[in-house]
Amino acid sequence: MRKQACAALLMIAFLATEAATEEWPPLPKQGFISGRVATPADVAAGKAVFSAAVGGGAVGKSTPIRIQIPQYAYYQEDGTKIPVIVLQAERVDIQGAKAVQMTSVGAVRLDGQKLIGLLTSFELLGRTPPPLSPSASPSQAPKDQTPALSDLSHMFFEHPATFGRQHLDRRRLDFSVESLKHVNEYLEAIRKDKDVEKDWTRVVLRAGAYVGEVIRKNDKKVQWRWIDHEGFTQVEPKLSESFGKTVATAAVLYDGNKGFVFPLAKVEKYLNNGAEDDVYFFAQVIMSHEK
Repeated sequence: MRKQACAALLMIAFLATEAATEEWPPLPKQGFISGRVATPADVAAGKAVFSAAVGGGAVGKSTPIRIQIPQYAYYQEDGTKIPVIVLQAERVDIQGAKAVQMTSVGAVRLDGQKLIGLLTSFELLGRTPPPLSPSASPSQAPKDQTPALSDLSHMFFEHPATFGRQHLDRRRLDFSVESLKHVNEYLEAIRKDKDVEKDWTRVVLRAGAYVGEVIRKNDKKVQWRWIDHEGFTQVEPKLSESFGKTVATAAVLYDGNKGFVFPLAKVEKYLNNGAEDDVYFFAQVIMSHEK
């Protein structure tokens, strides 16, 4: 993103449905567990994602959850809806001083990557494949995604899974414009880490959400709100098509009158280009409202 006040500066997040293919694959005929709990041998054989038995001992009593397996679902993480196929589901009563009950689901993404999550994080869709990217209704206003992006902005510095969290000083992240100087320092540090590519989407989502929230909270002239990629497409289909659907275009700040700011794209540009894509300068330009 060029440092020009007259430029159309963009910041985007990957909030809409993440899908690497245009269609759901057929449900598998093997490689899943139904009607019983999984064993370590099932995991080793690729038939299950997890097992409650660890190192020959059980962490707790596990029982199968009565849902259709396999079936299609969306797994929701950091505001992202990830299409998956559910391979197993178990309720685990964890033993110990503090008894805990967990409803865990094992699933596989469409790219083959397996994941584990709580049942509450899954939107179960059944065995008939739904459209991967349902079109937004043009007769409705785009859904306000501000609460979801606000949560992501806090996860940026609060969640232990944030990549490179050791480079973040929570005391300096108070949503002030000045705090974006520290975000620059963080981005500069992690872009030199070869492992950042493994967690690229999460970094762009969380750091971009923080940058966008700083703009939204501090801009005295415009009342911004977040909309996702579907909402962006609904309001400006041609512009949305020209940008495409990527981690950088999943959510945008919208002024309600076809004005857009794309905070996640700027973060991604910093990761790619370095200090020439300074997010502090970017926010100042956006809030200056210079033409």
